[in-house]
Amino acid sequence: MTVRSPVPAAPRPIRPSSQPAKRKGIPLSPLAQKMLQDMQLAGLGERTHESYLRSVRKFAQWRHKSPDVASENDLRRYLLFIKNDQQTPLPLPPHPPPTIPGH
Repeated sequence: MTVRSPVPAAPRPIRPSSQPAKRKGIPLSPLAQKMLQDMQLAGLGERTHESYLRSVRKFAQWRHKSPDVASENDLRRYLLFIKNDQQTPLPLPPHPPPTIPGH
């Protein structure tokens, strides 16, 4: 039997942090630009920037309004929506019956 070593993944290109990330060539809104700058100051990585911006964009689409005018209750309702409505639980794998020592 031959064991193969994993092939290392190609390194991701590093984008300079001075250039704001763009979504499919569309410039970021002023709110997204401020959010991106805050994340850069906090030292968060590029993939985290993309993930957080995507999450805020999904919130705005769900609410049909800009996130900068959202209330705390709007955010609470959205989080409950994600937790209860959007995600479906995975079925549990079958478990063998517990064994009782000595039986």
